Amino acid sequence: MKRFTIASILVSALSILQAVAFASNVTTTQSTIIETMVQKGQFQKLLTALAHTPFLSKFQNDGPYTLLAPTDDAFAGLPEGAFDAILEDERKLRDLLGSHIIRGSLTADDVRTSGVVNTFLGTVIDIRLQEGKFRIENACLIAGDVVASNGFIHIIDQLILPGGKEHGP
Repeated sequence: MKRFTIASILVSALSILQAVAFASNVTTTQSTIIETMVQKGQFQKLLTALAHTPFLSKFQNDGPYTLLAPTDDAFAGLPEGAFDAILEDERKLRDLLGSHIIRGSLTADDVRTSGVVNTFLGTVIDIRLQEGKFRIENACLIAGDVVASNGFIHIIDQLILPGGKEHGP
């Protein structure tokens, strides 16, 4: 009986030591918005577009930001050749990407309850409940609150086209 008790104690102690050793190897730093998008694997087009702008370095270093991130499927909805044409036009690219960026960290609940959100470019985009889905302009919120070290990513199913309402009086 004593051997069983001593063996149980040794097994428990070994388990605790392994857990402590494992925990010491786990990193507590979170990935940036860019690193998180790379890990998710569904944002290659968005990452390509960001790589053509100064926004890439902002999402790697600065923050906090909230990114309304269209998936690769969202970009697939563009007419053939449109993505490449946007990449070649610096202003169109900045306007398109700027329509997806919000300064500060907004959770999905913050976005849902706000009614409107000011983009990085100073335009206002509408948030509404329509047919049981939360819409950000023409896009549906697929998944929210993907946490990064420098903000939040909210995954959307369509591109938000530039041309929202100007913020101000």
